[in-house]
Amino acid sequence: MAEAHAAVAFSFTVTPDGYDVNINHEALWAVWESGIMSWKKRMHKLKNNIRNGVFPASPTSWLFVVTIILGIRLAGADPSCGWIEMIHKHTPG
Repeated sequence: MAEAHAAVAFSFTVTPDGYDVNINHEALWAVWESGIMSWKKRMHKLKNNIRNGVFPASPTSWLFVVTIILGIRLAGADPSCGWIEMIHKHTPG
């Protein structure tokens, strides 16, 4: 039972003389650290999912694609095959 009592962060007792609140700072600190570690893991998983799911290509291949598209655009051709103009026509503003 000692482990269960050590895990309690708050102890609230009401007596005829008033109330008594005991706070276990070590337990609160452990809960805080656990939350921080959990959020760090979540952010790392999100970053990993974005890196591997949304952008599966390497940065060099992205640079290659952007260079090709800019080259086509500077040559005077439309790499979007007219889609950009159509979107501009049909959107307000």
